[in-house]
Amino acid sequence: MFDPVNGAMRTAIPAATAEQLQRSGVLVVDHRRSRPLWFDGRFLAARDLNREQDYFLTRQADLAEAAGTGIAEGLEVSPGASATELRISPGHGVASGGVRVAIQPLDASGGTAGDLIIDLGELAAQKQLNAVIGIGGEPMTPDHVRSGLFVLVLRPVEFTANAIGRYPTMPGESRGMQDGETIEATLVSLIPLPESEAFADDNLRRSAVARRLFLDGDGWRAPTNCLPLAVLRLHSNQVRWIDPWLVRRSLGDARSDPLGLGLAPRPTRLAFLRQYQAQLATVIAERTSSGAPLRFPASEHFLVLPPAGPLPVQAIADAGDTLVQHWFPAEMDVDLAVVPSDELPTVLEESFLLPPIPLTGSVEELAGTSVLVLLPVARSVLAGIARRPVAMRRRLPAATSGSG
Repeated sequence: MFDPVNGAMRTAIPAATAEQLQRSGVLVVDHRRSRPLWFDGRFLAARDLNREQDYFLTRQADLAEAAGTGIAEGLEVSPGASATELRISPGHGVASGGVRVAIQPLDASGGTAGDLIIDLGELAAQKQLNAVIGIGGEPMTPDHVRSGLFVLVLRPVEFTANAIGRYPTMPGESRGMQDGETIEATLVSLIPLPESEAFADDNLRRSAVARRLFLDGDGWRAPTNCLPLAVLRLHSNQVRWIDPWLVRRSLGDARSDPLGLGLAPRPTRLAFLRQYQAQLATVIAERTSSGAPLRFPASEHFLVLPPAGPLPVQAIADAGDTLVQHWFPAEMDVDLAVVPSDELPTVLEESFLLPPIPLTGSVEELAGTSVLVLLPVARSVLAGIARRPVAMRRRLPAATSGSG
């Protein structure tokens, strides 16, 4: 029971009773949460006040972890004005370990008001710092040639500052100066992300990380007291692409699988869909700017697809009474269904329970995957479409028959 005046109401028991209950195994003591008992006449030392601070910090971390870790608001990562700059929007979240991290709004300075602007060249000192705080992993390459995949994380740190006078505590000591405050802060850092296989094509490289995280179950785990924001692809310290949805999770995602059936939590599957949508938009923009055709197999740029998601309209060609799909591998069984537009959200929600769709594998593995392409239409035109039977098939180029 909670009393707004006296605080949490715990039943007080005598020390002898507590000792007896501990011996019988029915009383469990949390030694992290013992606090000083204040009374008149007690000698007050700095260690007592520090222990009381630690008690409340521990309680706060325990309560924060009860809701899980992740981003509560903001903290969106976007490119900066130059190839070596990043922007992080103001926001806050809870790092693994239950500690809050935050980026406060800043004054506008030639850009989006409130965004924190990070120059990757200013992270030079972090190789040594990451090693000290235990999040460095493999040694980083020199900053001016830093290349590869990295996870942008926030980490809670603290330091002492604001010196004040210190009085002697023993005979013979003289007065001095000592920092009088502990200041909490948030550190922006890069952690190398190991790759099992590196593709020359950036989109395949990006999709390989998605396959590892969302399909293979080899999920990347953030080091203790780190909050991941995005995966970065760097080349000579310049940003090639930013993908937040590979590692970005909302607060409470870890507690969102109440069935416990071994399925990925719904927010994780939703993150995969958002990651795929963002990458698909990038692929279409790149092909449009280069003049490449928008009718292409998904395997050119992706290794795995989410269980539900959009595909380019050009991927399906109308050949009279037959629709020819160019998106999925030839071995897959692909059908078409027309659904009312108002039923599409329900169908998509149910699709999140299905596993991701791998685009590589043996012929038998691909043949065991069935895909349904949905065409949403208004109910007013549904009857007319239903009268026209439509078959779905894949056109196989003679030189590449049987490949995706």
